[in-house]
Amino acid sequence: MPFVNACLTYGLCFALLKAICKRKQVLKKDIALVLLFFMSRGLLMMTIANIRTMLSLAIVAYCIYKLLVERKRGIKYFPLLIVAALIHTVGMAAVMIFIIYYILKGSKGRNRLFTTLGAFIFVVVSYVYGRNYIYLAIDKGENYLAYSQASTGYFYIWEFILSLIVIFVTLFILFVYYLKINRKFGLEEYKKEKEDYSAFVRFMLFLTLSDLAAIWIEFNIGLRLSWLIAILDMPLLLLILVSKRCPDTFKYRLRNLIKIVSFTLLFIACVRGDLCSLKFV
Repeated sequence: MPFVNACLTYGLCFALLKAICKRKQVLKKDIALVLLFFMSRGLLMMTIANIRTMLSLAIVAYCIYKLLVERKRGIKYFPLLIVAALIHTVGMAAVMIFIIYYILKGSKGRNRLFTTLGAFIFVVVSYVYGRNYIYLAIDKGENYLAYSQASTGYFYIWEFILSLIVIFVTLFILFVYYLKINRKFGLEEYKKEKEDYSAFVRFMLFLTLSDLAAIWIEFNIGLRLSWLIAILDMPLLLLILVSKRCPDTFKYRLRNLIKIVSFTLLFIACVRGDLCSLKFV
C-alpha cells in the first residue's frame, strides 16, 4: 500500500511539474532546484506513513494547477476534487479553501455565474452522497480543536519549524512578486504574463495566509496544509524563474535562497532522524 500510494502521489506531483515544463521554457537547473526544495521538505516519510493525507493533497494540487494555470474547464476536475475531499479530512479543508477562492476570485465576468452554479452543484452533490462523511469530518475537526485548546493534541516542534520555514519562504516570494514583479507594465507580453499568473499567484497568497493562521489555531490542519503549499511551490517557483518581468538579479538571489532553505530543511530532517524514520527530540 505505501508503494502504490507513493507511485500515485509522486506521479501526480511530477505530472504537475512536467505540465509546466511543456508550457514554459524552463532551465534544467531550475527543475533540479525546485525538486531539491520539494524533496527537502521530507514528504517521502509523510507519503508512506500518512497514505490518505498525501494522496488527497496531491490530487488537490494537480487540480488547482490545471484550473488556475492552464485554465482548464472545471467540470473535468471537480469530480477529482470530490474524490480528494472524501479521501481525508484535510483534503476536504483544502477543497473548501479552493472553492471559496475560485468563486470569489478564480473566474471573472460571465464565467463567474457558471463557476458559482458549478460550485453550488458540487456542494449539493457532496452533501447528498457524502453527508455522513462530512458530519464525521466536522466531528473530527471539532475534536482536533478541542485537543488543541486543551494542549493535549498532536504537536511536534520539528514539523512546526519545517512548516513555518515553508510558509514564510512562500510569503516572501509572493510579497516580492507583488511589490516588484507584478508592477511592471508596458510590453504586451508583460500584460499577457500577468493575466496568466494572476489567478494562481493570488490563490497561493490566499492559501499561505490561511495556513499561517490555521497552524497557530490547530496544528494538525496547519501542518497538512503546509504540505500542499510545498507541492504548489514547484510551479510557483518555476513561473517566477521563467518570468520575463522578473529581473535577473532577483532570479539569482531567489536561486541562492532556495538552495540555502533546501539544505536547512535537509539538515533539520537529518537531525530529527526523518531520513531513517526515527524521530529524535
